[in-house]
Amino acid sequence: MLNLATGGRGFGLRRFDYFQNTYYADVPYQITDGGLDVWIRLVPSPDARRAEDPSKDAAAREERLSRAVAEHAEIQIEGTARR
Repeated sequence: MLNLATGGRGFGLRRFDYFQNTYYADVPYQITDGGLDVWIRLVPSPDARRAEDPSKDAAAREERLSRAVAEHAEIQIEGTARR
């Protein structure tokens, strides 16, 4: 809760820029047959990360997200498995 209350600064999150953050699952997905825990994260593409975003408000953040969708910005879905 503290991280949410402080705008994500505890983990280095950039509140007004979706593309400068990496998003992790809170809990792993479990594959019972193989006894594996699979951790998933979403990572914006390097091109999306390099784009400038001088905005400091939620409206500008949403506008940038809308532009990224219209321009087919890419994200990577990464997974790590552990026993």
